[in-house]
Amino acid sequence: PAAESLFVRALALEQAARRPDARAETEAASGLAEAHRVLRRFRTADSLTAAALRRLSILSPPDTSLEVQVRTTRGNLLAEQGRADEARRELDRARELVAAGMRPDSIGVSVLLRDLGRVAILSGDLAGARAHLAHAAAIQERLLGPDSPQLATTLYQASFAAAEAGDFIAARRDAERAVSIRERTFGRDHPFVAFALMRLAGAMRDLGDPAGAREVLERAVAIQRAADPP
Repeated sequence: PAAESLFVRALALEQAARRPDARAETEAASGLAEAHRVLRRFRTADSLTAAALRRLSILSPPDTSLEVQVRTTRGNLLAEQGRADEARRELDRARELVAAGMRPDSIGVSVLLRDLGRVAILSGDLAGARAHLAHAAAIQERLLGPDSPQLATTLYQASFAAAEAGDFIAARRDAERAVSIRERTFGRDHPFVAFALMRLAGAMRDLGDPAGAREVLERAVAIQRAADPP
């Protein structure tokens, strides 16, 4: 809500100006759309990203980085609404723009690959999802190192994709790595660790270890309760 109020104010200031700056107005609209997405106000966020793309079409010179930002926000928004094909188109376009201006193994490309992997899971393309996520993880581990929080998030998604594909051994391996990275980065009792533990518990259950899964899940619940006491 605090972020939303700041974006609303920025947008209002741009619109009230005698000669609004289309670039700044577009950036404010994109940021506001992201705030609405997080708040799950999808209709408003959808309208804002569509308006931002229209503004981008009249910018001269074009602002590639801003277009990537808007298309990534819109792609994630569409994915969360179950509109996987539309989401893939936006994220593919964002990846094309990033790849045109960056090395193909850049961090920006890896993040878009991870988003594409998540969309592929939603659309049932598990082979495509696993390929995107493996590529993203390889880039992140090479450029950011084996303890990167970015890598942990990608491994979390890769574990889910592997489980959906029935590869429970890979699902457990990726989940264990995500837990380990987050413990080293944030500490053993951080809520981010709890989310990774829940994914690990699911993988252990799928592998036929309900007792181990229950133990891991109980630890995750304890972390969450400590972080958010009644």
